[in-house]
Amino acid sequence: MMEPITSPLPFADYPNPFGPLVGQPLDDTQVDIVDINSEAFEACRRLVDDVAAGFSAALTVFGDTGTGKTHLTGRVRRWLEPQPGRLFVFVRMETSAAGIWRHLRRSLALALLRADSAGVRNIDRLFAHRKPELEQISHRDLSIVLENLLEGRHVRDSAAWLRGEGLPEEVLTSLRLTAPGPDDEPEVTARHVVTAICDLIRPGVVVWCMDQIEAVMSSPTDRDGPHAFGQTGSFLVDQTRNSAVICCEQITFMLMMEQILDEAVRSRLLGRRAAIRQLTWEQAQRLIAARLDTVLDRTGHSGCWPLTESKIKAVFKDNAAPARQVIARCKDLFETWRTGQATPEEPLDTVLQRMLEERFTSKEPAETDAILRNAIPLLTRSAGLPSASPGNRSPLDFTIDNGRLGVAICNEPNARTFAAHLKKVAGAWKPAASRRLLLLRDARLPISRTAKASLQRIAEIQQQGGRLVTVSQEAVDALAALRRLLSDAESGDLAHRGEPIAPNAVEQWIAGHLPDALDPLLSEFGASRPPSAGLDAALAALLAEKKIIRLEDAARSLEVTPGEIEQCAERDPRQFGILRGSMAALFQPVTVPDAR
Repeated sequence: MMEPITSPLPFADYPNPFGPLVGQPLDDTQVDIVDINSEAFEACRRLVDDVAAGFSAALTVFGDTGTGKTHLTGRVRRWLEPQPGRLFVFVRMETSAAGIWRHLRRSLALALLRADSAGVRNIDRLFAHRKPELEQISHRDLSIVLENLLEGRHVRDSAAWLRGEGLPEEVLTSLRLTAPGPDDEPEVTARHVVTAICDLIRPGVVVWCMDQIEAVMSSPTDRDGPHAFGQTGSFLVDQTRNSAVICCEQITFMLMMEQILDEAVRSRLLGRRAAIRQLTWEQAQRLIAARLDTVLDRTGHSGCWPLTESKIKAVFKDNAAPARQVIARCKDLFETWRTGQATPEEPLDTVLQRMLEERFTSKEPAETDAILRNAIPLLTRSAGLPSASPGNRSPLDFTIDNGRLGVAICNEPNARTFAAHLKKVAGAWKPAASRRLLLLRDARLPISRTAKASLQRIAEIQQQGGRLVTVSQEAVDALAALRRLLSDAESGDLAHRGEPIAPNAVEQWIAGHLPDALDPLLSEFGASRPPSAGLDAALAALLAEKKIIRLEDAARSLEVTPGEIEQCAERDPRQFGILRGSMAALFQPVTVPDAR
């Protein structure tokens, strides 16, 4: 535990300049030392300049966790935005393999609709002087939507269409937009819109900053997600002429991509590479001083004052340390100086619960499709049920429990599109006594009485043993928060006191802490929250506090039997150690590093 540093002055109101630990690319207030990772930044600049010559290309930026990959994308944005004709698109790859193009379309639309500090939207900056050209583009619906947005007409519905959100038939008619046909594939439609917008921006450059690519994996062993991402990135390079694709990855993920991508895709995405380095002590000193100067008058002081340099240097090995680890240490030291008290060490269980709560945000019904596709595999794993995705060509989104249960996500607000989807689902499902079908729909999307075709098809599916299940907003928000928590861990962006939290530790914790709002959905899947998972997490938290405890005392503390405690510990010997005998006790196993 850190020794308290008593401040001579009441500094309790000073904000801590060392949080949050993970950079936010769209934040203009972050301190940036431009010569840190300047080589990687120059590689990004060269990529954009090369693409401006007329040919798309990609760059992979790789490094260890916490070294500043996400921070670098913010520097790229700030460099790009004053330049005419260039668009920065930040894409956190928190999506499923089946929805990548829809995710890119939404990210591209959000970038176009984002305004700068002067209130000027990117769409105005790029297209306001080119309105006559919009009437000439081949994609009629896109032309109408862009004209509406530029003229300030039907802004809400036009923006929703641009993001790829479904619109009711009466809205499509009022906007003179084409209703989706029964055979239209949403992913194909999204890809067409993305390529059309990229072509319209030419000769300007669209800079795609792909972050947290690891999150595209639906499970630790999934290879479909990374393969689908590789195909998408390769398509952008091949089929557009002005895409600069920057892929931010951990070293381990990059090595996996080298193994699973075919040679052509690997050449396009991994041919150019730039490494993100750990901080040297000299770089860390300048970064720390710059952050401190944003909140303190340090006239007459030098170095890292008021922080103790020896405590910061302790995180360095061979004059190198991840930026996040340095910032986390400084954050704790600043709190100690500011309050006069050492920062208390919280159990990981408490930390993860707070992190989950921080990720709860209200989601719109238009986001439910993507959230369910991305989060259901995590939910089923937490419940101990195997799940699989039948693939893009199947109208079923998942099969659960070895095919016992089929799941189709049906959130179309357009009655005609909804009915067409239900027809495809009914045709693909093979009713049987041992099989069930669930149609999942956001509870905020009621089915109109006038949607007779949809209601009839639902009734037919229900007669054969299927079921329409409405998913509450609370459940949708909970799933989104859980998946974001795991995505941050998978990409190395989830840390406690500067150290990354392993994805398997997060998954284990999630299994024992599923929010109550998910109980109805778990029940529909034929599962319930795993009783052992909750005990695992509670026992882990108890040992994190006690380090060693008698078996009987642990059982009494957790209000279970000693036998349940013993069984729990035996299931995971990596996390729990047992001392046998008349005074049986539990302890935290310690991994001793190889001394060779």
